[in-house]
Amino acid sequence: MRNSNKYEIADVKRVAEGQWDTVFQALCPELEHAIAHPGHHIDCPIHGGKEDFRLDRGFKQRGTAICTCGNWDGFSLLKELKGWALPEILEQVMGALGEQSVEPLAPTVSRPPPRQVEEKQDIRPTLRKRWEEALPLGRGEGRFMLASYLQFRGLPVKPMLSVLETEARLHPRMAYIEKGKVVSYYPALITIVRDAAGKPVTMHRTYLNRTENGVVEKAPVSKAKKLFPVG
Repeated sequence: MRNSNKYEIADVKRVAEGQWDTVFQALCPELEHAIAHPGHHIDCPIHGGKEDFRLDRGFKQRGTAICTCGNWDGFSLLKELKGWALPEILEQVMGALGEQSVEPLAPTVSRPPPRQVEEKQDIRPTLRKRWEEALPLGRGEGRFMLASYLQFRGLPVKPMLSVLETEARLHPRMAYIEKGKVVSYYPALITIVRDAAGKPVTMHRTYLNRTENGVVEKAPVSKAKKLFPVG
């Protein structure tokens, strides 16, 4: 890698190998059903053919996919779906993997939205990973940032911290994604969401930002509060 904004394809291939499911989840919402069911055919997100397209069962290694209209590895599939040039593809892949913050990139090719499907992918591994990456609220930076945010909101700090200590954590650098693209990274308060029986079903996240004068507030994004899909 030569600098923070330009990558060699050999470097990105090495980093992305075995992680193409993470890349596609971040950048390609139109592949949601294919990711959840590798090896099974879905309607093609490229030419619209009915049940023509599938991701290979081992697509996590190189992002491989096949259809009656073509076959691709992860890089060529992103080019086909998004219309990005190679430098843009490399930056977006690295951003999706959390290697480098990147600027938003507008695709030059417009694709029809994917067909709505009822089946949902298993989000639990992603939720578990984000929870393990996050900082506990009982001490340290996680507790300090949340206390500062609660104070900024005018909420009772000690009672709220007591409630949230076991139900929430602070992720130090959560990817903020809009329209399938990694836009930036912010600290985020992630909170467990439970069903009526008390079983964890997903997580809520609030993106935060620490200003130059140390105030912790909501991040300056269009939607600072988001809910992960229900697992």
